[in-house]
Amino acid sequence: MNERIANYIEKHGPALLSAIMILIAGFFVSRWIGKLAMRWLSKKELQLEPPVRMLIVRLIRLLIFVFALVIAGGTAGVDVTAMVASIGVAGVGIGLAMQGVLSNIVAGLTIIFTKPFLVGEYIELLEVHGQVATIEIFSTTLLHLTAQGLSFQTGKLWGKFFTTTAQSDSSIFRRMSVTTRI
Repeated sequence: MNERIANYIEKHGPALLSAIMILIAGFFVSRWIGKLAMRWLSKKELQLEPPVRMLIVRLIRLLIFVFALVIAGGTAGVDVTAMVASIGVAGVGIGLAMQGVLSNIVAGLTIIFTKPFLVGEYIELLEVHGQVATIEIFSTTLLHLTAQGLSFQTGKLWGKFFTTTAQSDSSIFRRMSVTTRI
């Protein structure tokens, strides 16, 4: 048994050592590029929210590390085509699992860029009336006549029929107290 292990280390030792060095280098390079990306994304001109910045940086770091993992696997003698195919299958599975989240993101970006309605406009949507208070990537909030905030997922919102009143001032809401005797 010891002879087999010694023989394996003697035969594959340099390749395994190179693969480990590539993984370590990939880890440090991904951290370094992640810090550079965070610094660039933190600029005031971009106006990105901290969770969005963190998500982008983590995705960049993950992609760099996966790239280093594939290179290290090829250096160690692993069949890289099978590894890349496995990564592709995992990507499809993750994509299917995140289908709802991705539809909300796409719908939110579509609403933000196409501007079918703006913040401050009064709309009727899904049998609910209200003034648009916020439009975000994941949700849109309407301020109802009773001053309640109603939040809708943008994935459910996009593609639905809605009516808009292009009044963007706050004069659309009126409160009036009426006292009556019976």
